[in-house]
Order: sequence, then C-alpha cells, then structure tokens
Amino acid sequence: MTRVVVIGATTYDDGSTVVVLRDAAGRVVSRTVDPTGSAPAVTTTYLYAGGGDAAWAQITNGVITQTEGLPGGVTWATESGVRRMPISAEEATKLLSRTEGHFLDFKDIRIAPSKLTQHLAAFCNADGGDLYVGVSETNGVFAWDGFSDEEDANGHIQAFEMVSPFGVDLYGEFLRADGLAGLVLHVNALKSRQIRTSTDGKVYKRLGAQSLRVLEGEALTALRRAKGVESFEDETLSIPIDSVTNSSAIIEYLIEAVPTAEPEIYLRGQYLTHEGKPTVAATLLFADEPQAALPKRCGIKVYRYPTETLHEVITNAVLHRDYSVLDDVHIRIFENRIEVQSPGRLPGHITPSNILDERLSRNPKLVRHLNRFPDPPNKDVGEGLDTAFASMKKLNLREPEILERDHSVLVIIRHESLASPEQQLIEYLKDNPAVRNEQARDLTGIQSESRMQKILKGLVAAGEIEHVPGTTKRGYSYRLVRPQAD
Repeated sequence: MTRVVVIGATTYDDGSTVVVLRDAAGRVVSRTVDPTGSAPAVTTTYLYAGGGDAAWAQITNGVITQTEGLPGGVTWATESGVRRMPISAEEATKLLSRTEGHFLDFKDIRIAPSKLTQHLAAFCNADGGDLYVGVSETNGVFAWDGFSDEEDANGHIQAFEMVSPFGVDLYGEFLRADGLAGLVLHVNALKSRQIRTSTDGKVYKRLGAQSLRVLEGEALTALRRAKGVESFEDETLSIPIDSVTNSSAIIEYLIEAVPTAEPEIYLRGQYLTHEGKPTVAATLLFADEPQAALPKRCGIKVYRYPTETLHEVITNAVLHRDYSVLDDVHIRIFENRIEVQSPGRLPGHITPSNILDERLSRNPKLVRHLNRFPDPPNKDVGEGLDTAFASMKKLNLREPEILERDHSVLVIIRHESLASPEQQLIEYLKDNPAVRNEQARDLTGIQSESRMQKILKGLVAAGEIEHVPGTTKRGYSYRLVRPQAD
C-alpha cells in the first residue's frame, strides 16, 4: 500500500480550502478542493505507472481522464469511466431480487478490488456479464450497501482499468436509488476480443455462477483459440513431410500460383511447415488424402442429396470450422429446410448478429492459400455469406438463420417465401414517411426498375399509396394514402 502524508491545507480569502496529499516519493496522490457554501468538496486522484513521475490518468467524480503525449509537445486528453445514474426504489428492489448466474454477480464493497478483477476478467473471457459492487448478502438475501461517494470507489475503478480500459470492454455507472444510502457501482463487462487477466496476471473464465481459474495447458489453449488469438491450423502433425511437399495438389498449386518456387522452400517460407513437420493448414491444403492425417475432421456428411446448391454456406462451413474439434460438417436435408452444421463456435468477436458486418477468419492460412487455387471455391472473407443472403433475397426467400450452439454453428436455410413485394412496401411505409423506386428495390430484392415501377403504379391504382407532392425524377417518392379531411 502506498504511504501518503498530508503536505498541507491552504485556505484562501474566499474561505475555500485545498488539501494536497503526496506519497513517499513526493508525487501528488490526490487534491481536494472544498469550496465555501453548500457545494460539496471535489477530490481528484492521480494514477501513476510504477515509479513514474508523471500521472498517466486522474479520476474526478468517477470519470477517468487519460493524458497522452504527442509529437511536438502536444498532449491529448480522453475521458472515460463511470457516470451517475438515478433509479427508483422499485427498480432497486427488482435488481436485488435477481439471481446470480453466468451473466450476473453481486459483490460487497469490502472485497478487495484486486479480487473483484478476477470476476471482470472472467466475464470478458466468456460471454460478458454485469458486476454490481456495493451489494451485501445475509443468509441469501441481497441488500443495497454502496459507496459513500464516487471518490470512495477510486481504488476499484483504478483496479478495473487494469483489466480493460473503460470504454473498451468495460462500461460503468454509479447507481443512486431513491431512499437507499450509498452508490452501487455497476460495471458491464463485454465479451472481449482478447484474453483479459486479473491484476495478478492470472486468467479466469465465467462458468455458471463461478469465476474459474484457467490453468496453463489445454484449457488456456482452448480459450486462446476461442478468442481468435491463435488457431489450430498452425499445429503440426506427425506425418511425413513429403505428404505435402510431393503431392499432386502442391505441384498443381505452384504451377499456377508461383511457378518458380520449390515446394519445401515455399511451404517453409509461408510457415506451413515447422521443424520438418507439416501444419494442419498445409495438410488440408496440399495433402492428397488429408482425411488420413485428420480423421473425423475432413468429411462432409450429406443425409439426403441436396436439390439446390449450397455452395457458399458449405464452403464457409468447411473453411471456418474449428479443426481442433473431432467432428465432421453435417448437412441435413428436410422437406422445408436445409441445415448446415460446422464444428466449433464462432471465432473471436464474431456473433450471429454481426457476422455479416465483421471480418475474422479462424483459419487465415487455409483461406488465403485456397483462394490462390485455380477456380477457388471461396470468395474474400465475409463475401461468401453476403452472397448467400443476397441470393435468398433475390428469390424472395427468408434469409438464412445462424445459430451459435455450445460446440457448433448451425445455419438453417428455410424454403419460406417472404411477404409479397406489395405487402413489404405497405409494411415499410407504416414506419417510414416515403419510399423511392430504388429503396423499394433494395427492400424487396427486385432488381428491375421497370418491374418495381409497375408494382408501385399498381398500389397507386388500388388506392394504397400516392405520390409525394414536390418529388420528381430520381427523388420521385410514394407514401401511404392519407385520409381526406372532413
């Protein structure tokens, strides 16, 4: 613990007082300004890295301000941290009635901040969660027992910043409830793109209502792979090196992609071999029989012969599956849907909700080198699924549904028609003031401008929509028919 001494208190002519505390090295630890009148005193706490003389950040009223030096003597200050949020007594009671679990933890303010960082790191390394500091528990009953003020939580905020900076994976607020004493610190921890550690440098992961230590070895390796920090494709296999250096696949590949390269030199330069052994990626790409080296990982089982092409979805499943999982890609054909199941969860920060917008490849070497083959089956990262979704829309069929399960990803392609173009336009105009031909085509998937114009004119003739006065040419718009005034 840092030893601090009061250097002195200065009282000014207007009656205000400033108290400065310094540590044993003479650095300012805090500065409290107590103005005259009823205004509360304000304390600013200064944070230092190791034995550095300059504070890297300061905390005032729960807000952290970081100052960074830029070339030319310029400084840049950024604010993050914790704001105050008032809630009603009813909302507080509802909060305290919740049950702790995989996404929720209540903690007493008397627990050391360093201990609490274990739970924040665990949330970040799993699926995210909410930590409430300032809630005591007696015989299984939770009670509001918060901090006296924001400054009382400075030590907690400083410790939490060591897990992840506020505004990156952590977002916080002080909760002030009507009729209840103290402030409860609520920290929302998001699922992190990288592995987060507690202040002692150890790794934890949330499992149910527990924050469990992730030990070195297979568990930590699995977590690193789940985060996308490393990939199973880089693991080496105990098979002869010539299975990839003297295969017909590598010869065909080099003739087309790099005619002057020798297989062994090329593979070593691309980090596809290591210490005389081929990697998983090299085996999948260039071994003539990869299933012999990777049994139960290279098959695609089709339970019924598909009646329509599933090229993009199947390619995506094969390329981005988790090859450390002992299972095949499964394709199931039903009368009204096709299911494509690939082993492993989605990589890193990818979720079913952001998969069309974000880009991350679990097996980048596999994706990159396969794309160099003549007539490659894969598009650039992310484009395959975009094409799959767009193709369904063009046929006026429901978009594929992507589900993330405990150990696999399931894509469901249903043969279900969307509403008619006319119905889609009417529903759109119920929530929007107007629509243009171009917007209507994007909405319905109809590419032909003349066909869409015919549909719009049909809705006008039916008395459903009307021209928006004042709009012409490319801006010509339609709206729902407005009822006539009496």
